[in-house]
Amino acid sequence: MNNFKTSAKLILLSLFIFQQFGYSQCNLTNATGCSCENGSTTCDLLPDITISWYALETYQNGPTEYSQTGNGANNGKLRITSSTPNIGYGPLTVRSEDSIGNKTIICGTDTFTVPGGTVFNCPNGETPKQILRQLIYQKNGNTMSYREHFTPPMTYSNSSMYVDDWGIFSLRMALPNDPNPRNWPIVGSGKKRAFCLMDYGSCSTYNDHCRDTNTIYQGGNALVNSNFPNWGLGNGYNCGPTEQGISSGYTDIYSENLDGMWITIPPNTCNGNYWIYYEVDPHNYFEESNENNNFTLIPFTLALQSAPGNPAATIQSTQVPLLCGNDSITLTANAGYDFLWSTGATTQSIKVPAGIYTVTVTNYCGTATSVPYTIAAAPTPPLGVSTNYFAQDIMITSGNIIFGGKTDSSGSGGFYTGSQSLIFSTYQPILIKSVKVYSNTAGARNVAVYTSTGQLVQSGSFQIPVGEYRIPLNFEIPVGADFRITINGTPNLWRNNNGVVYPM
Repeated sequence: MNNFKTSAKLILLSLFIFQQFGYSQCNLTNATGCSCENGSTTCDLLPDITISWYALETYQNGPTEYSQTGNGANNGKLRITSSTPNIGYGPLTVRSEDSIGNKTIICGTDTFTVPGGTVFNCPNGETPKQILRQLIYQKNGNTMSYREHFTPPMTYSNSSMYVDDWGIFSLRMALPNDPNPRNWPIVGSGKKRAFCLMDYGSCSTYNDHCRDTNTIYQGGNALVNSNFPNWGLGNGYNCGPTEQGISSGYTDIYSENLDGMWITIPPNTCNGNYWIYYEVDPHNYFEESNENNNFTLIPFTLALQSAPGNPAATIQSTQVPLLCGNDSITLTANAGYDFLWSTGATTQSIKVPAGIYTVTVTNYCGTATSVPYTIAAAPTPPLGVSTNYFAQDIMITSGNIIFGGKTDSSGSGGFYTGSQSLIFSTYQPILIKSVKVYSNTAGARNVAVYTSTGQLVQSGSFQIPVGEYRIPLNFEIPVGADFRITINGTPNLWRNNNGVVYPM
C-alpha cells in the first residue's frame, strides 16, 4: 500500500536536500534569512495547511465512482485523492517522541512515559492512545528555536505515527438558498487517518495544487516555489515513526488507491449533481496561521447509482426518544435539497419536545414523506401527590476487562453482507461491554447473542456510523457453552479472511 508513496518520497527527498543548500540561511537551526509573515524579526513560523480542489478533481483522472454491486470491496464507494499543500511561512513538524526519545501514552485517565521503540500495553486493559508533539519554530532575529504544541490522544502504534481524522470528506447536496457548503446536507461520508505526513513534492512540481485560495472551486492564484519567502523550511519529512511533516512550499498526497480514501454512497442514492467536500485537520489538532482555509469542494455527478424514483424519507436521532419534563431532542432527516416538517420547519434538522413528527424530503429520487416518529414523555408525577417511592442501593464491582480478537481492520478481507457468528463459551458470568466494528454504511444494526440451541440471550439495535465504531453492548452473558454473537440482517461490516486468531 505504501510502496508507491515511499519510492516517490525517496527521489524527492534527494532533490529536497539539494535545494536546501540554496536556502542555507533559513533552516531549522539558522533563522538569518527567514522571513516573518508580519515583516518583523521575531515570530512563530507557523504552517498553513490547505486542501487542493485541483488535485481532488484531476489527480489520477479525478474521483472514481462505483455502483452498489459487482465491484467487490468497492461496492458503493466514491474513491478520492487529497493533496494538502503547506502555504505557510513555517513547516508542519510532528513528532511522536520528546527531545530525549520518550513517548507519552494515555490509558484512560492515566499517563505513562515510555522510551521510544517500547511495545506498550495498558495495565488496565484499555486501548493505549498517544500524544503527538507539533514543533512550532520561532525566529528571534538570527536565532531559531521551537516550542511544543501537544495534540489530543491519537491512535497508538509502536512502529508508526497516526493522526486520527486527518481528513474528513462527504458527498453533499447543494441548498439553493445557502452558499455555505458546510451547511449542505450530507449524503455519504468518510474519513482518513494519516499514517504518513511527508514532503511528497514541491509546489512547482505539482502545478496548481498550491493556491492562495483553495476554499472556492476553481478559485485562487497558483503558487510556485518562488512565491514562498521561506520555501523548503522543514526537515525533508518522510514516513518515519518518530518525525513527519510538510515543509513550507511542499504538498503531501494521499492517492485514491490507499485504504480509507473513499466516501460511502448509501444504497438507494439516486444519480444527480452533487458536491464532494473535503476538510483536512478538521478538529484543529495542529496550530496554523489560518484555521479557516482547511476545506475545499468540487462538483461531481453520480451516474452509476439508482435512477430517479422510489423516493424515501427517514428521521433519525442520536438520542433515545423518551423525554422528561420540558426536555427536547434533535431530529434529522435524510439528505435532500428541500425539507418540510410537520411543524412547518424547512431545515434538515429540528429540535423538538415530546410528540409525533413527520418530514417530507425532496431529493434526486423524488419527494416522499416519512412514517411518523414518536417521542414519548416519561411520566413525572409531582412530588406533592401522595405516591409510593422505592430506593435501591446497588454495588457494582468491576471485573477484569479483556479484549478478544483483532484490534484493527488490518489485513485482507472485505465488507461482509452474509450471515456469520462468533462462537464463544463462558466459565463464569461476563459482561460484553462493547465490540469494535468497521462499517461501510451508516444505519441501525441489530446485535444479538444466542445459545447453542438458538434461544435469544440478549439483543439490541444500535445506530452505527461509517468507519471505525465501538458499539456499547453491555450484554450480560451467563455461564454456558457455544454462545453465538451475530448481526440479524445485513452486517455491511468488515470481515478479515485470514491471519485471525481468537482470542488474541
